[in-house]
Amino acid sequence: MKFSIIQFLAFLILSSSCTSITDKNSQNFTLKGEYKSQDSGIVVLKYYSEPHLISDTAEIKKGGFIFIGRISEPTQATLRDKND
Repeated sequence: MKFSIIQFLAFLILSSSCTSITDKNSQNFTLKGEYKSQDSGIVVLKYYSEPHLISDTAEIKKGGFIFIGRISEPTQATLRDKND
């Protein structure tokens, strides 16, 4: 089946407009925390940002850590020491 240029351009426009609603509605977030019993190490943050499970790590420096990301809606998350 052959496509004409007009059909091809229409397909490109349609496919580029089919982005996820969650991408359009997502917001930036920053999570800062302190780890009082540890000055260094790794902390793991896991949460769902539909339809994916996000797993991110941050380094503990001088007892503090920071996560920066994007999320489309409030969700439950877990925060753990990498050794846990």
